[in-house]
Amino acid sequence: MAVKYQVKAAAAVVKLKDGRPSETYLYRGGLLPANADPAHVKHLLDTGLITKVTVADPAPAGTGDAPATEGTAQPTGTQPAGATAAKK
Repeated sequence: MAVKYQVKAAAAVVKLKDGRPSETYLYRGGLLPANADPAHVKHLLDTGLITKVTVADPAPAGTGDAPATEGTAQPTGTQPAGATAAKK
């Protein structure tokens, strides 16, 4: 399990620590990137814009344990009970 920071406000601007002044905008539910500036992360925590969360480590590539994507339709080749073909 890894500890991450998640945006709980509607949005947050996160300063990045990558050798030059930069920032990223994240919306509610977004996870802060690994290169977020630690001092700015503390500020965001103190102001209540983000919260600390624990997330599961991703499965190693090629293991076939990738989580199913929510909200995607899978073709089944059958019609729901009671459905009839459209008449011409």
